[in-house]
Amino acid sequence: MRSFAILALLFTSVFAAPLDTSSNSVTGAGKGVSSSPASAVVNAAGQAAHVPRAQPAVPNLPAPASAPGESVPSTPAAKAPSTSELTTRSSPCSIACILNEVADEIEPLLEELIELVPLNATVAIVTPILESITDSLLAAVPKLEALVGTEVSELLVDIDGLPIAVEQLAKIVFDALVLVFKALAKVLEIIDSQPGQIFDLLVKVLQAVFAILQAVVQLVGSIVASLGPLVAEFVALIDCLGVTAILQLLNISS
Repeated sequence: MRSFAILALLFTSVFAAPLDTSSNSVTGAGKGVSSSPASAVVNAAGQAAHVPRAQPAVPNLPAPASAPGESVPSTPAAKAPSTSELTTRSSPCSIACILNEVADEIEPLLEELIELVPLNATVAIVTPILESITDSLLAAVPKLEALVGTEVSELLVDIDGLPIAVEQLAKIVFDALVLVFKALAKVLEIIDSQPGQIFDLLVKVLQAVFAILQAVVQLVGSIVASLGPLVAEFVALIDCLGVTAILQLLNISS
């Protein structure tokens, strides 16, 4: 009975003993170890056993930043063509548009010729003017030829793209070229139709006019009936310069 009482007293003292809250816990060998109150427990022999604390969680590391002054290159988005650019690419200029442009370009030069007087109608003055007019007229020919194959209904439009009749297109063509005929007639009158360098340059200008008329007739054959009577008033000029192909093209009798 005494042995059971001793054992009971021993167990009671063990479990009733408070945990060591000091910073040093004693091991079985009598050596002190550092522990916190939450990390020490008492074993069956009444000795404090050290329980390691849980390791703190590793914080999320931030994404590496780029070096100062550096930037991440980006690919620019491709620029889509505007509606006006697409229209310009897909829709060639009309006959009226092409001739209106060339008329505006050569009008100042033609006015210089019309204002000439015998005193200043020299080769040095007239030559560059006539050459520039010829170049501008000839430059319009490939633009007209580029319209070959286009429906006639698409060619019968004014400079604003509005539908017009064949007679109206003939008037537009004539209005674009009438000042050329008048300027040539004025210069021819001043030089008294005498052969020479100026005369030859006048012929080249009229040949360029023929090239334009030929391209127009190729595109709209029915325009001859309306355009011929308009050009007929310059038959004498055409005959004098010898470019009678214009008369044949437009069925004009000399």
